[in-house]
Amino acid sequence: MGPEPIRKTEIIVGNPLVTSNQTTKVVLIETNDKDMNSSIQRLYREKFPKLINIKDFEVIEQITKIKSENDGTKLRKKIIEVHHDETIPDTWEKLQRIKEETLSDERVAIHHINTTPENLQKMTEMIFHKTNTKVAIYTTANKREAEKIKTTYGMIISDSEKA
Repeated sequence: MGPEPIRKTEIIVGNPLVTSNQTTKVVLIETNDKDMNSSIQRLYREKFPKLINIKDFEVIEQITKIKSENDGTKLRKKIIEVHHDETIPDTWEKLQRIKEETLSDERVAIHHINTTPENLQKMTEMIFHKTNTKVAIYTTANKREAEKIKTTYGMIISDSEKA
């Protein structure tokens, strides 16, 4: 019997910030960008300025009540900021914590920076496989294309005297 198919995660080219309010957004902060100045981290910092004060792992939840004449609705935004040192054991531990914080959530949007989306997908799939949560791993078109282009080169050397 072969390996189980991937069911809880998907890799998406795009921006996790444009997902619905019901999707929990996870921003991963690497050790070399604690001020959130590069790439997607900067976009998160601009949209949610409170994130700059977080030092390790924190969940921010914002609930907005909208009332109209007929009914009222609640919009929920949940953001998890995670500082990690980019090692596999630390990333694994932080993903476990993310799972615990999102057990009641239907969808989670996460991005990758210094790891490949496939490696992040493998870890995420193992951690979330017995939950009801679907995880979308966001990447850029350039990074996705670069992963497809990577090829392995081989060199064949023959002995011209034997030929």
